[in-house]
Amino acid sequence: MDFLKEYHRFVEIYFAGLDFSISNLTLNLLYPSFFIFIFYLFLNVGYYPQGVQNFYEMIYENLYSFILGQVGKKAERCIPCLMSLAVFIVLLNLSNLFPWNYAATSQFMVNFSLAIIVFFMVFFMGFKHYGIHIWKHFVVDVPLFMQPFLFILELLSFSIRPLTLAVRLSVNVIVGHLILHILGKMSLGFSGDKLITLVFSIGFSIFEVLVSFLQAYIFIMLACIYIAEMSLGH
Repeated sequence: MDFLKEYHRFVEIYFAGLDFSISNLTLNLLYPSFFIFIFYLFLNVGYYPQGVQNFYEMIYENLYSFILGQVGKKAERCIPCLMSLAVFIVLLNLSNLFPWNYAATSQFMVNFSLAIIVFFMVFFMGFKHYGIHIWKHFVVDVPLFMQPFLFILELLSFSIRPLTLAVRLSVNVIVGHLILHILGKMSLGFSGDKLITLVFSIGFSIFEVLVSFLQAYIFIMLACIYIAEMSLGH
């Protein structure tokens, strides 16, 4: 639960000037990756689904239908990646709530990397829709003398979207963990009935579980909006 926990390398690996070390952050990123692998492994195992497959297929179908409704048929190729991102972020957010775990989604670079994946999909849909004339997406139907100014404004607005996606997720996770951290410190130094702070801590922890899903929902919704906007044009 302590997102302030120190970043620690277990195995140091450097190659061609790049750091490939295995750290507590690496391990935290592997948990949801392994779960997503299992998730897709149990899909379509048998012709007549039963047990765990029923549960996984229910999640898959509902998530697929939801994202398809947001991005539209033209961007259907992006849906499996968006679904994986949604599950990945939810699991990372939930794993942050476990004691002594390194909070991956409180790290800006982790969230920025996820945002960059989204923008690879946005550019993919842009080239699919516009071809080499992708710049036309940033041309607004306004009087000619205003077009250069609005073109630059649209381009800047588009360019900072990965940054805003990453900042939004990072800040919400950090604030939530800060409040839990403060409540924990208060319970240790509180001379009165510790049951009050315990109830507040449990209540806010439950709230953080809901926020874990909400933040993933917001991230994926914004990703869907950006992809749909590019695939459908202005």
